[in-house]
Amino acid sequence: MGKFNLDINPPIYTDGEYIQAVSLRGTLDVTGTARLTTWKTSGQPGRVECASAVDADGAKSTYYAKGNQICGRTAEGRTFLLHINSTGNTVRTQVTVWNK
Repeated sequence: MGKFNLDINPPIYTDGEYIQAVSLRGTLDVTGTARLTTWKTSGQPGRVECASAVDADGAKSTYYAKGNQICGRTAEGRTFLLHINSTGNTVRTQVTVWNK
């Protein structure tokens, strides 16, 4: 996982608004106004559940591990879900971004 702006389809790097994995710290970090949080309940969250989780405790950084689900909100207000498929030198995710 590199630096990606999830408000653009397909996601690409843009200066100032992006999400990135910082492998040395084991964190996902966002720049700009985006927010994210680790899903703390069993099952897979949908758009409404992710949005509520971000409203409750969204931050600019969260720790990740293989199997985690990370909910977030982009700078433009889109809710997203990252499922962490693998970690290490390369972080692989499955991403769902819902329209506003």
